[in-house]
Amino acid sequence: MKLVQTINAIPRLAKGYTREEKSDQEIRELYGCNDGEILRRAMIADKDEPDSIKEETILFFVRKAFREKNIRLCDELSDYLIRRIYKVIYNKLSKSFPRPLSIDERDELVENILNQVYMEWYTDDSKFSFWEARFWFCLNCRICDQVTRCKKMLMEEVSIEGLSDPDSDEISWLDRIPSREKMTPEITAMVNSALRAMKEPYRSAFYLRVYEDYSEKDIAKYHNVSERTIRNWLCKSKICLEKWRDEMPESVRGNR
Repeated sequence: MKLVQTINAIPRLAKGYTREEKSDQEIRELYGCNDGEILRRAMIADKDEPDSIKEETILFFVRKAFREKNIRLCDELSDYLIRRIYKVIYNKLSKSFPRPLSIDERDELVENILNQVYMEWYTDDSKFSFWEARFWFCLNCRICDQVTRCKKMLMEEVSIEGLSDPDSDEISWLDRIPSREKMTPEITAMVNSALRAMKEPYRSAFYLRVYEDYSEKDIAKYHNVSERTIRNWLCKSKICLEKWRDEMPESVRGNR
């Protein structure tokens, strides 16, 4: 009878979501336990220990404590979860960019990921209950979201439209080109014009390949696409440049 009451008391996940059997069993075992026992089990990080519990189970009790306004239990369980995922986040970030992140960049990304995670953990909204079914999948999605946003921001920093404004006080994107001191003002203007003629993402791929000396593999990793896609983008950027050249006056083409 008590088991039936416990099962009925456990909130169901949103329609279409189901907990893994092991997590479901752990929740039933701990549902009637005091905070101390739940914390004791949650702090066991070694998965080979018999009393260790899954992340989905811990998150179930985080959300339960949040609903019941048990702030102390909610915060302590969340801390245990954060300790478990820190290494995963750092490893994922280290493999997501073609160059090492600075400490500030890395810390900002981690903070953004954790802020998003907390927002989805500390809520009654059923659309976030999938965390209790597939914890690591959800975490990976949140990391990927932030990595994509970060890459987009980094690309905007080297965007020709954003960095070639003649009235801007900012350093021109041309200052990033190693051989710029050899370029005459006329050639500089022509290069600027040619790159303006390109559309994204061809321009970004061309810029990284030619001026930042990224390999096709690094550019593919940066944009989270295949190397074949990058080769197509570079091919299209070349076509764009050839079209731009053909449209230039004959006198200008002769000076190139």
